[in-house]
Amino acid sequence: MAVPQRRSVMSPVPRLALTAFLLLGTTPVFAADLGVQSKIDAVAVYPDGATVTRIIEFDIPAGETVLVAKDLPLGLDAASIRVDMREAAGTSLSGTDLADALLDGPVPDAAATGALRDLKDKREGLAGIGKALLAKRGLIERFANGATFNATKEGSNVTALRGAWNAVGDDMAEVNEALRQNAVKIRDLDEEIARLQSQRDGRPEGEKRTQLRLSVNAEQAAKGRIAVSYLIGNAGWSPLYDARLDSEKGELELVRRARITQATGEDWSDVALTISTARATSGAAPPKLASYVLNFQPDYVALPVDALARSRAEESAAPPAPKASAAAQAQPRPGRETEAKLNTAGYQSVWALPARASVPSGPGSKALRLASATLTPEIVARAAPSVQQTAFLEASFNNGEDTPLFPGSVSIYRDGLYAGQTTMPLATKGEPVRLGFGADDRIKVERAVTRKVESNTGIARPTTSERRDYKISLRNGRPNAIRLSIEEALPVAENKDIKVEASSQTTPPTQRDADNRRGVLVWTVDLAAGATRDINFGYKVTWPGAETINLD
Repeated sequence: MAVPQRRSVMSPVPRLALTAFLLLGTTPVFAADLGVQSKIDAVAVYPDGATVTRIIEFDIPAGETVLVAKDLPLGLDAASIRVDMREAAGTSLSGTDLADALLDGPVPDAAATGALRDLKDKREGLAGIGKALLAKRGLIERFANGATFNATKEGSNVTALRGAWNAVGDDMAEVNEALRQNAVKIRDLDEEIARLQSQRDGRPEGEKRTQLRLSVNAEQAAKGRIAVSYLIGNAGWSPLYDARLDSEKGELELVRRARITQATGEDWSDVALTISTARATSGAAPPKLASYVLNFQPDYVALPVDALARSRAEESAAPPAPKASAAAQAQPRPGRETEAKLNTAGYQSVWALPARASVPSGPGSKALRLASATLTPEIVARAAPSVQQTAFLEASFNNGEDTPLFPGSVSIYRDGLYAGQTTMPLATKGEPVRLGFGADDRIKVERAVTRKVESNTGIARPTTSERRDYKISLRNGRPNAIRLSIEEALPVAENKDIKVEASSQTTPPTQRDADNRRGVLVWTVDLAAGATRDINFGYKVTWPGAETINLD
């Protein structure tokens, strides 16, 4: 007789457990998000923007972790973001992601929380002291109001009464002063508590920022620092200068400064600051010039009013033109390497400040000293007596630096005193620069008319002529010699019928058509201390008698 075999049947509970175990072994492990804070460490400022470098410190386990920083500002150039992993040994970056995000709530500050708790305890103690002092003052007031005076019994003891009154008054004054001091302490504590409350709460809830997500893979648990840099607008710098002239020594100190402005929405606090002449947003290639085409203007025929109205009605009834696709309307700006944001010469100048600095965000500005140089300029007193009979000191020098002198405001100081403002012209290496340093009243310049004669000649073809002669008198009242440069304008005719002749008595000029100004004559003379000099200047103008010329 055959014995039936038993079949082993697995209980449903172990079977479910085994299935769950197998499924768990095949389920993918997703990277965990880790919130981090970033701190601005360095800023490179350009004339039209700034590159901000932030530091993110991390402590992550082995595997993949997504570091989430929600404290980047709005408006940064997403294409310019660069991530530096050199201080993140044992890790690798697999991806970055940017998005606008609302901060979920305040960012707490543990240190401020502890200090705030101590201050609140101290305030409670001061409030208790205030209550005790108020109670003491109430007792004194009740004693003073309830006291009676018996003239028959106490009239003879005036000294005792006076002592009682004084004691009450002294006690009341002492209590009032203690109450005042206690109130001042409470007020100061309230201000400090409010400040720490703001520090503890961090940024306001719901503030919109830019969120950066960094996917980091670690071979094992790792700590380190990641540097994130990006370009942002609403920041820049402009050149400023101080020019200090010592006219006695003949020395000029030229100080170069940078005026930094930024409205990025966050302060740059205690950062490594550099100033660069590179243009961050102007691009690297020159503009492309289109052809310059000329043609005759077409003849337009005026339409009758009814035809014009009919044409407009037809235009309004016509179907609208197809709209361009979104891709054709706006093309995203391609990402650019940092090296592409240089000037067309391929060079830039960078000043690194020796100490860390702070630049708050807002409408103000901060001026920083970049460099200085002591020069030996040519000092000349210049005058245009036909316009103003005053000599102005001017210092001339050649720019000897590789970095150009960029246009900017110059604060002028002459012999230790502020003399006003002028403008620095653009000057590359080797180009001359002329800076004015105000009027010098010790140099006398006078211009007098010595002859002014008008005559008419001819009958059939009458002509008119006018001759004018001037004498320019110079005197150097300075204690040292000075070079003077005097300018006068000889009339320039733009009509062939107008003739201009220089007077034979004119002192020969040093330069004609100075600085490409037609007809401008320049006399350069050296005058010793106390010396004088005269310059003669004149001309004759002839034109047809039927015409009119205004020589004034």
